[in-house]
Amino acid sequence: MLVAGLYLGGCQTTAPITNTGESDTSLPQGSGLWVERCALSSRALGSEPAVRIYAGEEIRFRSESEATTFDDLPGERKRVLAGQQVLGRNGVANGSCPITQKPLPIDASIISFDNVRIGFVSSAEQAQFEGLPKAVQTRMVARHLLRSRGIPNERCPISDAVLLPGCPSIEVREVRIAFADQASLEAFETMLPARRNEIVARILMPEQGIRNITCPITQKPIRLDSPVVVVDGQSIALRNVQAARAFNGLPLEAQRTMVSEAN
Repeated sequence: MLVAGLYLGGCQTTAPITNTGESDTSLPQGSGLWVERCALSSRALGSEPAVRIYAGEEIRFRSESEATTFDDLPGERKRVLAGQQVLGRNGVANGSCPITQKPLPIDASIISFDNVRIGFVSSAEQAQFEGLPKAVQTRMVARHLLRSRGIPNERCPISDAVLLPGCPSIEVREVRIAFADQASLEAFETMLPARRNEIVARILMPEQGIRNITCPITQKPIRLDSPVVVVDGQSIALRNVQAARAFNGLPLEAQRTMVSEAN
């Protein structure tokens, strides 16, 4: 077993909170968060990008060598790479299909849903989406909008309600967290820094591959500064150094049991 370095050491318990007042219904490009990048490498484009015309659209690359590599790719791969750039440029909110989770091709089927442009791999997936109850459609769209804005949580950390378009969000250092409503956001803001740390850790640590949100030794919530132990290639967080030492002192089989039961 190994006590790993902290994944999120830059997030402190005293991190300032900024209420941005942003609405998550903004389109990625319109919000200023969408930036066109090289269609092949996703790196920032230079002042004079190389250009190819594909399916009647300009596809831009950081260098001529990357454009040449694109020229030699199979047609299906070109459709997807070009689609990610062109659809984003045209204000489509999602990069993957809400139904299949596959990346969108350049000829994706596009609809307007509550003034948000949403893409689907084909008209068949669009029809499947349109046949769903409105509440399910709304949750699907909200999930993609949240992800496009860099928000990792799909449920409110206070009420556990599913987040919907237009939900308020705040920024904790460089991490944006969304809430079901203004009351939940304000409740979070009034909490002690240590409790806010636990709530943010509950959202972010699973994103870093951590299996648990509760320490198996102390039965208390893990924190952003919790040490991480790796057992058989699986990561588990302990609340503090003392808990990590206690975990490391257990027989390997007991450790494996704790990892398998981690919540």
